[in-house]
Amino acid sequence: MGIYDRDYYKEKKQEEDREIAFYKKFAVFMKWLLIASAIFSFIIWLLAVFTRGSGY
Repeated sequence: MGIYDRDYYKEKKQEEDREIAFYKKFAVFMKWLLIASAIFSFIIWLLAVFTRGSGY
C-alpha cells in the first residue's frame, strides 16, 4: 500500500508543479500585457496632446 501512496503523491505533486508553471507563465504574460498597454496609452496621450496644439 505504501508504494501506491508514494506514486499517487508523486503524480499529484507533478500536477501541482505543472499548474504552478502555467500560472507563472500567465503572470509574466499579464505583466507584459500591462506594460504594453501602458506604453500604448502613453503614446496615444502624447499624440492627443501634440495634435491638439496647446497641450497642458
